[in-house]
Amino acid sequence: MNRRKLGVIIFILLILYGLSAMAVAEEGEEELHIEYEEPNGKNQYYTKKPTVTVYHGGKDVITKIQLKQEEEILLEKTIDNGEKEFRIEGEEFKEGRHILCVWQENEKGEVIEETKIEREFHIDTVSPEKTVFQYEGSSEGEILYFQKETVVKLQAKDNGAGVENIFYQIGKGETKKESADEIQIELPKEFKGEITAWVEDKAGNRGDTAVSKYIVCDAKLPQIEIHTDLEEGKWYSQNVNAEIIVEENGVSSGVASIRCYFNGKLVKEIEKLPEFCQSERVKLQIKELGELLVEVRDYAGNISWKKQKMLIDKEKPEITVSGSYPNMITSRTVHLEISAKDRKQLQEASFIVKRKNDAGESVFSEKKETKFVKNSWITDLEIEEDGIYTIELKAVDMAGNVERKEEKIIVDKTNPIIRYVEDLDGKWIKSFEWRYPLSEFIFDLTKFRYEIRLDGKMQTLFLTERKEGKHIFYVKATDVAGNEAVARAEFVIDHTKPEIFVEGAADNESYEEKTEIKLGVKDSTERLEEVWINGEKQKTDADSKLFRFTADEIRDYNIVARAVDLAGNQSVKNINFSIMEKKNILEKVFAPTETEKPKNQKEQKEHKKQEIYLIAGIVILAMMGIMFGYKMKKRPHKREDAE
Repeated sequence: MNRRKLGVIIFILLILYGLSAMAVAEEGEEELHIEYEEPNGKNQYYTKKPTVTVYHGGKDVITKIQLKQEEEILLEKTIDNGEKEFRIEGEEFKEGRHILCVWQENEKGEVIEETKIEREFHIDTVSPEKTVFQYEGSSEGEILYFQKETVVKLQAKDNGAGVENIFYQIGKGETKKESADEIQIELPKEFKGEITAWVEDKAGNRGDTAVSKYIVCDAKLPQIEIHTDLEEGKWYSQNVNAEIIVEENGVSSGVASIRCYFNGKLVKEIEKLPEFCQSERVKLQIKELGELLVEVRDYAGNISWKKQKMLIDKEKPEITVSGSYPNMITSRTVHLEISAKDRKQLQEASFIVKRKNDAGESVFSEKKETKFVKNSWITDLEIEEDGIYTIELKAVDMAGNVERKEEKIIVDKTNPIIRYVEDLDGKWIKSFEWRYPLSEFIFDLTKFRYEIRLDGKMQTLFLTERKEGKHIFYVKATDVAGNEAVARAEFVIDHTKPEIFVEGAADNESYEEKTEIKLGVKDSTERLEEVWINGEKQKTDADSKLFRFTADEIRDYNIVARAVDLAGNQSVKNINFSIMEKKNILEKVFAPTETEKPKNQKEQKEHKKQEIYLIAGIVILAMMGIMFGYKMKKRPHKREDAE
């Protein structure tokens, strides 16, 4: 063989050796390897648990498989030459980071380093939790109201890969994204709507959509209008109808409640109106002077108030004249105090005094006033000269109510003067006696004639009357010139003592239980002057007509009451009674009657003996009855033995 042929043979052998080596190498790569799908989520995360297949190859080796999570071994497996592959199913994986280690060992148990394979698997199949909304203030109710702009905090949470983004939409606006696990959203004034949000984690899982509570930012106050029949500043003498109109404009939470106060008192209340109510009307009828206050509150807590004065006056002014009486006749200078007042507001007050005398009739005095202090007017008038005076008074208030009054006064300084009669007017007396000398109760510079009447009947100069009831005493004197003086008095004669009634106890009675005592007088002219219980004076009012007392102590009671009437008549009531301990049955049976009660110590001893003898007799009779009954029961048995 020459060198050329030898070189060719060697070259061919080298080629064959290289090919066989390559085949062996290729056969080794195919024999030990793993297959698995690529991560389907973001950031190399599996959102669906993968399946891993380990292929075993080689001769005289074993394949070791180990799946662990941190320090916990989830799976261990050994593949020998009898198995070609091993499948790791998805349920073997938990949530989180895993490490899969695969290697081969020779027959001696030595690790073949070049066969080592290590892979990381990140698993997150759980979606993030729903977005949590946190609100300012209270979060109760389905709708949240705010009186200004507000901030809503969105919190995201994921127990796997962690929060990547928060997506949110304000109302119907565009969707926005924030890469954080907590964000704050500012809602402006006049916002009305909801926030929609969801969370995306780092593995790409999307959480469920969360919707916030309905939020209303209402910074506007409710509008109030009060419509009435009143003209500004004008008074009315009739009822006034008022209509209250309440409105909410723009973005609003709605009228929640309406309260109407008149003179501080709640007269109308409407609560819990439908949410987002934009307007409401309330009708009222005002019947008196005062101030109407309307309070409106919306659901956001905004409060509006509005006041309006209601000028209503149905009452006439009041006119009083002091220093005179109806159809007054006097021989003295008359000093009058004229007053006009109104509970609301006076507009005008005036008087005209006309005098009639021998010269004819003329205007004696005239006065008119339109400016007042504290809605009242007081003026003085003096009448000194003789004449017949007619005083015409008039008062007008701002509502147009008019009050008129007329007074007539006769001034005649030569008229007879009658004394003492008027002192009797309105008096209550026990009896009436008129014992004045004529010169003492009628005086005139000239001669005069007179008449005295009692209850319309003519009387003599000296008279006495004791008949009870109302009486009219009348004295008239006429002088030579024809001037007359009349005095008249009404009085009441009463000489009957007041009647004091007692309820709850009777005189000289005894009671085993407490009793409520009520004593008093019935007539309006009578009163209890004083009450004494067992010598102790009780507290009573100056015009007391009834006194109550509860006798609840075991003792003897003495009650003394004194009553008086307007005429000075007096009566006294005295009662005695006792509160005793309760008696047993024998004590009640053998208790003596009122007529049998012992009157002295000797009789008491004798009565005690009789009670002892009576009780002993009853006991002996009872024992004899028992013995008799026993003998009667035994007797038939003896007869049967005899037979």
